[in-house]
Amino acid sequence: MNLTHSIFWFTVGILTEVLLALSLKWSVNFIQPSEYRKSRLIVVGGAFLRWTFIGLILLIAMSQHIYLALLYLSGLNLAKFTFVIWISRQTAMRPKQVGKG
Repeated sequence: MNLTHSIFWFTVGILTEVLLALSLKWSVNFIQPSEYRKSRLIVVGGAFLRWTFIGLILLIAMSQHIYLALLYLSGLNLAKFTFVIWISRQTAMRPKQVGKG
């Protein structure tokens, strides 16, 4: 295990979260309230696929070394928290809409 492996797995964690965020955005945009069953299938199926993808990559990282698996999870969580902060700042900058009524 060397620095190259560490950087690689940290980067894989970040890239995994980018792919998962894009997949989640696609799922949310695809959901239609009028089609309840189809929307539920998209939500549950998408979550299952995302968690399976994370689990498989985590198993590969753990097969090399537990330290690399922790670096993978660190990259994954760092990217997730960065996305949450970025989205919350975008939402805070939008003017609030006043409802009618």
